[in-house]
Amino acid sequence: MITGTAAGSVEVTSIPCTTLSMTFFDRLYTEGIVRESHQICKCFDEYYEGFQISDELRKMLLLEDSDNYEEYTDDERNEFLFRLFKHLCLGGPVCQFEDSVKPYLDITKSLYRDLVNVQKDPSTKKLLITSLVFSVTAYDKDRFPIYPGDKEHEQTFAYVVIDPLKRHVSVLSHKHGGSIW
Repeated sequence: MITGTAAGSVEVTSIPCTTLSMTFFDRLYTEGIVRESHQICKCFDEYYEGFQISDELRKMLLLEDSDNYEEYTDDERNEFLFRLFKHLCLGGPVCQFEDSVKPYLDITKSLYRDLVNVQKDPSTKKLLITSLVFSVTAYDKDRFPIYPGDKEHEQTFAYVVIDPLKRHVSVLSHKHGGSIW
């Protein structure tokens, strides 16, 4: 974020948040992206928009012409749970990749549980997510991005998660390639 810059406009996009279970990622195992031992299947290195792709997981996450890209529909890829998982898997510019998918799934689950509220519907006894999730981007008067970063990137994001029942707001944001020094 460029401090001291007034926002000329703010774009707020509703993000679907309906997934209740980590079984959402079971097809990673059934489609040959991840082995039963949780090891991510490797592939020859490729580079795409600054990302090094050394395995089938990152290939599925990034490349539309990947054999496994269509394992998740566009609607499923837009789900908040999938977005969290993707952000964590892709990492930053000096990311040291995991060979196992388990740490990615574990931290995704933990973060999702911390951010999203689930309630049981008293009449149907079914679980439902009560949190509302939004993606937020602020622009200056000339329509250049200023928040969450000054350049648009797959790994630059800001999510606002609202729990209307508890009147609680959480913000998760990241600026790709940003430096604190």
